[in-house]
Amino acid sequence: MSIPKYAVGQVVYCVMNKKNQVYPMMITEVITKRTLDGETIQYMLQAGSDSSTTIMLDKLDGEVFDSADIVVDTLTQRFTSQIRRIAHNATVKAEEWYGKSRNLEQADQIPATAYPSARPESFDVDANVVPVVMPDGSVANVKIPVGSISEDLFKR
Repeated sequence: MSIPKYAVGQVVYCVMNKKNQVYPMMITEVITKRTLDGETIQYMLQAGSDSSTTIMLDKLDGEVFDSADIVVDTLTQRFTSQIRRIAHNATVKAEEWYGKSRNLEQADQIPATAYPSARPESFDVDANVVPVVMPDGSVANVKIPVGSISEDLFKR
């Protein structure tokens, strides 16, 4: 005789396939069926606080976990993997489109002289104009309305 995976009264956590939610459900019944072909075990779950709202575990459209901690660990691992895959794909595209991928550490190593008009001494204090280096490397002078930025930013 096989030992049931879940016990009556045990709370399990269901990650639904079609909804981005986790539902706690309680095992209310363990149904063991023995036939000439062998033994099958089915579980009845109570969904929510109404004891009349039940569903068979095998009819549930989702994954069942023994604890909320396991849900957190599993979903974190999946999301982290997906984020890494997205970042990797972006790196591949950067190599394909631009022939290289420049990370933040490499961008920080660009000397300040590469953008001479972006240096603080080039600020037009009287006109409240601030140079901004654009993603393509060009420099745009942006006029900032008086009072919108602390005056300390314009002091030399």
